[in-house]
Order: sequence, then structure tokens, then C-alpha cells
Amino acid sequence: MTKDEKKDPQYFFNALQYAHVYRKTGVLYATNKTETMKVFIREGNIIDATGFQKKVLVEFLSQNKGIITAKQLEQCLEQSKQMRQSLWKILAFHKLITPETLSANIRKQTVLTFTALMIWPHIKFQFKEVPLNEGDILPVRVHIIESIYDAAHRIEKMPVIKKFLPSGALVFERGSLIDPKEVSLTSGEAAVFNLVNGGRRISQIIEDSAISENDVYRYMMALFSIGLIDLAVQEESQKISKTNDAANSVGNLKKKILSNMKELPPMLKIALKAREIIANPSFNFKEISTVIEKDQGMASQILKTANSAYYGLTGQVSSVKHASVVLGYKILEEIIISTSAKGHFDKPLEGYELNHEESWQHSLTVAFAAKALATEIKPALGNDAFTIGLFHDIGKIALNPYMLQHQTSFQEALEKEGTTVADVERQLFGFDHAQLGSELCIRWNFPRTITDAIKNHHSPPQSGDDELTYILYIMNILNKKDLSGSADQILDGIDPDATAKLNIGVDMLKKINEKAFEAFGKIAGET
Repeated sequence: MTKDEKKDPQYFFNALQYAHVYRKTGVLYATNKTETMKVFIREGNIIDATGFQKKVLVEFLSQNKGIITAKQLEQCLEQSKQMRQSLWKILAFHKLITPETLSANIRKQTVLTFTALMIWPHIKFQFKEVPLNEGDILPVRVHIIESIYDAAHRIEKMPVIKKFLPSGALVFERGSLIDPKEVSLTSGEAAVFNLVNGGRRISQIIEDSAISENDVYRYMMALFSIGLIDLAVQEESQKISKTNDAANSVGNLKKKILSNMKELPPMLKIALKAREIIANPSFNFKEISTVIEKDQGMASQILKTANSAYYGLTGQVSSVKHASVVLGYKILEEIIISTSAKGHFDKPLEGYELNHEESWQHSLTVAFAAKALATEIKPALGNDAFTIGLFHDIGKIALNPYMLQHQTSFQEALEKEGTTVADVERQLFGFDHAQLGSELCIRWNFPRTITDAIKNHHSPPQSGDDELTYILYIMNILNKKDLSGSADQILDGIDPDATAKLNIGVDMLKKINEKAFEAFGKIAGET
């Protein structure tokens, strides 16, 4: 299917939405008098966007980030031409660029391409529904609607910039994506760009450049539209206003999230009620089975889990009461909590680029590992450690829809060395998933020991010497590591004070973590 050429920019959006909704495969062409851009779409997702600064982007990676050398780049460009395959695919094939960097930079390129397409004059669009050559197919999936959103958000800044440009109050800084040496700038644009330094106001640029005021405004808009410069800071009064607006926005967002999730999901309500019963020294198994069997779905899941290979009772447990007697109340509590949480955690977190299995696996394996470590140190902490391990990332589930709206900014920020997910969350929202998760659990009446550990699991010194917090901190980091490396590699990123406080060594940590993943495999395979 080929759609006729259109000059109307609305066609651009309609064609993309059509491809996204109906999961089409093909190429969207955009042409003006001098350039042609192509957006490659496979099954409703963008896999590449070419014709706009691709060579510039790759050379920026090689020159400024040291990812590849100039010689390697030249060889890959030649191979790409000879084999008629995507340059990105050649780079990925030779392992000169990681899948994460590949994905992040195609996202950037797509947003810049969309930004340019939205403002290009005299543009023609055409979507051709055609099969793609294998050489064009990349291991990347860029969400069409998110990319339109990010590009539109960038363009939304333009009216604001146009409004304030004549006042001379705005300050710009150089963008980090495009290397100016590889962009064909006019002499006027180059002169203005050379005066942008993150501190000079536009009024000063006009004065220092000896270029007319109108031309400076025009050049600044051109530089901004292609990503060579970005808005930095405004006058003090505007900064104060912006800070107040941001503070209000942070408070409102958190309030909105907490309000939307003020009620526990039904299965979690039952689980906490069961936990409360078990905490009573005089409880009996009949009482707890009566509570659980009010939800037949939950009771069925608990029986499946109890009969999994991990607990060694395959096919032997026929009722919740039977499970209670055979397994004991501590194991039963563990099964109840994990079963009730599965429906909440076993879902994709697209904003964090985690599929449903990754999200659930991380939560449950950290829970198993935290419990095992706590049992070695202080057995009484075992079940609380399991609960904090399971719920430590509940804040990510709450933040996921909002993170999805900032996908490009999230990926760009994470590329900076030493930047963590929590750092980016604080930059974007003013709080992180640990803080939000703790507040959610407080609302849900979790014990203070659990809510404090969740809050501080990225910064355990703030908890004082709380053992649960340090246990969660260590097992959360270790969960994402390759355990085949040296002891130094395994412990890299873990504060030595943390392992010293708990008096544990790398051998014990490896053993515990390996067993946690084995446990997940046994349970996941049969539930």
C-alpha cells in the first residue's frame, strides 16, 4: 500500500499514527528541495531514521565519547555502503556500540528528525508500506507516539523563546548531541554560535557579534531547532518563578500519585491481613486459611506456588490449611506476600525499559536474596527482609506512566557516567522511586521498619545502622551483576562500609544470589 504524496504536515502525523495503530511495516519519506529523510517502521515501531545528521551523530560518538575511533568509523561507513546495510547495524555487529547506546542514540536521532520534519518548509510526505531488507532491521524499537511527543515538546519551547528573545534576557548553552564542526552553518550562524557559552545573554551576543538584532534572533532559532544550542537559564526573577513552579509541580505530582494509589489492590489487602494474623503469637492456621480463601484466585495461586519444585512439595498440598500445616507459618507468609504481589509487579515498566519478566524477576530474586542474607545475620529479620526486597521498587510502578513521557530525557541523562536511575528521577520529578515507594507503603500501613528500609535503600547511611536497609542495599546492587567476575568486580559499586557492617564476604554473597535466581526459576516455571 502506498499513500499519495502530501504537502500537508498533518499527513506526517496521520501516517505515523496509522503505522503505529495498525502495526504496519514500511518507510515514511519526507522530501524538500535539498534533502530526503526516511523513517523506517517495523510492526508499528521505528527502527531507524536516516538522512538527518546520522553521520554527525556517529562521529560525535566517536570523537566526543570515545566509543569508536575515526578509523573504525570510516571502515564501518565503507562496509555499510558495500553491504547496503544500516550503519547502526554494522556498528552493533562489530560490537563497537552497545545495544543500550544504540537504542538511546536512535531515539535521539528520531526525535531530532521529527523536530526537523515539523518545521521544514515546502515538505512532501509519502508512506510506502513495503517489506524491509534484513540489512535495514535493527534490534531497536522506538515508540512512535513517544517520539512525536518529545519532538513536539521541543518545538513547544519555540514560542516561549520567540516571546523572550527580543527582551535579550534568555541565556543559551551549547547542546551536547551535535558536533558543530560537522554541520554546515552560515557565517552568521557560526558567528552567533561561537558566542554562546551558557552565560552570555542574547543582548550581549547582539552587542558582541555586530550582527543586526533580527538576524541574531533568526540564527538563534535555527541553532536551537537542530539541537546545537539549548535553553540554559533566565533572569533571576524568572528563575525564582521557575523554581516555585517546579516545587508546586513536584508536590502536585506526588500528591496525584499517592491519591491514585491510596487503596491497596485487593490481593495485597488480604496478604497484609494474613501477615497481621501471623504476627499474633496466638494465631491458628484455620483463621488464616479462612481469610485467604475469601479470594479463590489468590488461594489457587498460593497452592500452585506451594506445590512448586522450590518448596519440595510437588502435588502434595491440596488446601491453604494443609499448606499452612506442612510448610509452617514463616514459609506461608512468604508465599502469601509473593503471590499477592505478583499481579502488581509482573507487568512491563516501559518507562524504565523493563519487560514484565525483568521487573518481576528482579523484585522476587532480591526478596529471596535479602531473606537469605538476613537469616544468616539475624534470623528474626528474615520475613521482613523478604517483604522489603519484594516491594523496594514499588515506586517505579507508580512512576512508570510519567517516566514514559520523558523517555528520551531519561535515556540521555543515564548516559552520563555515574548517573543512576534515582538521580534522573530526582532531576525529572524532584523525588525518586525509593522516596515515593516508602510513602505509598506508609499509606498502606506497612510497618515502619519496612518503609524506612525502602526509603533509604539507595543511601543506607541515612538509616543509621539499620540492618534491613543495608541488606536491601547490597542485594539490590548485587542482583544486577555478573557473578563470574573477580571479587573486586562483584563488589564494585557497593560501599565497603556496608559489607563491613554486616560482616559478610563475597563468597557468601555469590552463593546467596545464585540460590535466589535458582529459586525464581523453580517458582516461575510452575506458577
